Amino acid sequence: MAEELGATLDPTGLSKYRDKIINGPVVSTFLWLGIPPFLNQLVFIAYNVADTYWLSCYDELCVSVPRQVFPVLMLFQALVMATNAACLSIVSQYVGAKAYKNASLEASRFFTAACLSGIALNIIFLT
Repeated sequence: MAEELGATLDPTGLSKYRDKIINGPVVSTFLWLGIPPFLNQLVFIAYNVADTYWLSCYDELCVSVPRQVFPVLMLFQALVMATNAACLSIVSQYVGAKAYKNASLEASRFFTAACLSGIALNIIFLT
């Protein structure tokens, strides 16, 4: 089945990472996989603290502005997370079938769609 989907024999060295995840020690694997999301959250928290500090220096009422726009922001984040989950599901199925060429193609398509939709939303909402 993998040959029908355009698979090649592990051109990117994914089996090395697969073996590390499946056969490696649990704690170090969790840390290895968990550090990027952890760093992402640290950046997000630092941004929010800096934003709150800056707004509080500007005016006391301005601190409430992020809370007012938070529901709309969460709506867009929910749409992004749903699209991201769909991308992850499709790419994971291709990687599981060892169809790396198709997985790369689908990831490229989702990345292009995300960039184009981001540009379109910026044009719509910022003009």
